[in-house]
Amino acid sequence: GNLVELTGRVRSSTFTLRLQDDNGPAQNAHTNGQAPTTTVAAAGGITTSTAAGTTGQYSQAIQDEISKKGCKEPKVFVINSGAANFVTKIKASPSFRGWSGPALAGVVANAQGESNYVQSAQGDNAKGYGGPNVKAARKKEVKERKIKHSNGNEYCSWGYWQFNICPKSAAGSQLAKEQNIDMTTTAGKALWLQKLQVDEFQFEFAAKKMAKITRKNGSDPYTAGSDIVLEFERPACKNVHALERGNLAVLIYNQFKAQLDA
Repeated sequence: GNLVELTGRVRSSTFTLRLQDDNGPAQNAHTNGQAPTTTVAAAGGITTSTAAGTTGQYSQAIQDEISKKGCKEPKVFVINSGAANFVTKIKASPSFRGWSGPALAGVVANAQGESNYVQSAQGDNAKGYGGPNVKAARKKEVKERKIKHSNGNEYCSWGYWQFNICPKSAAGSQLAKEQNIDMTTTAGKALWLQKLQVDEFQFEFAAKKMAKITRKNGSDPYTAGSDIVLEFERPACKNVHALERGNLAVLIYNQFKAQLDA
């Protein structure tokens, strides 16, 4: 659809999205939005191109996800209370040194969207890989590599950006391989959970991967937030989330501009 610069307002009314599965920081990260609007855009400060068209309608890609995939309409997100501390961590990280403020805002927005800034957040319940359309080889990978949480459930995705360790090709599996962590062993799984508690373990990998996706010196936080969803996170409703997190990145940049640009 046509692209247009919009400046929107965050609605004051809120709602809670209930998930069928168990609660967790990675799932809760997707429930802290506010009531959906048709023109989801940045609130104040820098304006940005969004996927909402001149008529106030969503782009065709988003409309298709809503009508054909059953995706929820985009929500207007507010900045989570953990953002300030996470921005401080990102700015102190040697792995993100040299990144522009707008690019970092996209990185931060995706951390909120994936985990609400919870360091060892769990997500992607392994049960989700058990459907009839899942190939036997993938089921075998998941069975070998999933990790049981203290809540009794087994998960595949972990950390600030939900690195997935179940498919061998997934980002988490790539990180584990780089660190010589065998995710099929009890010792390897314990080491993975231990490593997640070191921020730089996650930051170094995320910075390396995201630098291939979005411009480290980019000037548009919306683009950075959107790029990371589309090319790194790649959720089922990727265009919906790209719009949400692109706009969230703009909000984050506006609020923490002085610190992010420093």
